[in-house]
Amino acid sequence: MTGTLTGVGLGPGDPKLVTMAGVEALQNADTVYAPVSVTTEGEGFAEKILSAYVAPERVVRLPFALRGPEREESWRDAARVVAEPLRDGGRLAFATIGDPNTYSTFTYLAREVADLVPGAAVDTVPGVTAASLLASRAGTVLCEHDEPLTIVPATAGEDVLDRALAGEGTVVIYKGGRHFDRLAEKIEATGRVREIAFGTRLGTEGESVSKSLPQGREHYLSTVIVRLKENGAHG
Repeated sequence: MTGTLTGVGLGPGDPKLVTMAGVEALQNADTVYAPVSVTTEGEGFAEKILSAYVAPERVVRLPFALRGPEREESWRDAARVVAEPLRDGGRLAFATIGDPNTYSTFTYLAREVADLVPGAAVDTVPGVTAASLLASRAGTVLCEHDEPLTIVPATAGEDVLDRALAGEGTVVIYKGGRHFDRLAEKIEATGRVREIAFGTRLGTEGESVSKSLPQGREHYLSTVIVRLKENGAHG
């Protein structure tokens, strides 16, 4: 019988924000896989959170390339590592920052694993998102009444961002990083900002939260909440 692979959301960074279901999945797993960037030196982000709940000898690193031609190959390499114990019936957990179903490396890994081990059980344990934590820290809400909520990564390009900011309700922007100088310009140009919140390194010692956007580059793990006035309401 094949085993089970569970993507476990670790939340934004604070070990206390890992859910009880997430802790249970991590502690019941035979092996816990932690994604790290190929450029990471020392302990990775996910590994720091895991250290609160999982002994280091039960954690296996899986290096991933974030961009370039090596990106997809790193997914395949990781899937091959996971596939072997999965075929032998292992209970495996993959720890991912945030939520495993929201812009997560786990999505790509799960697809590759499904091709290598047909019939293997793959499931997820949801995690607290950076947007939820930022709304809490900034004393705001993500949406209310009938307002829509749109989530976009800044890396998706200017057209995607423009369409989101031309809509209604609230726009959450992930992965701002080096794009923040342009983000600030675009958001201000709408003339429809009702409220804004910015957060970087949420849930870590370096956390920073403000009610305005910074200028220039910021950490890759940065989040913006933009609550918009209704179209035509510029007062």
